[in-house]
Amino acid sequence: MTGIQFIERDGKREFAVIPIELYERLSAVLEDADDAALFDSAQATDGGFRIPAAIAHAILDGRHLLKA
Repeated sequence: MTGIQFIERDGKREFAVIPIELYERLSAVLEDADDAALFDSAQATDGGFRIPAAIAHAILDGRHLLKA
């Protein structure tokens, strides 16, 4: 027995009420899947352009691009 309850409207299942333990497990799995999809998307659009951290920080601190 899964403990899932269904709420019907007009004889058709419309909602499912699930135990909190199952909800928490499903939430973790879905979050991991979302993270993986975002990573894959970022990796697919990565052009390979990199700026060293020291240069990025110098630019953000207000140094001119040529001095950075």
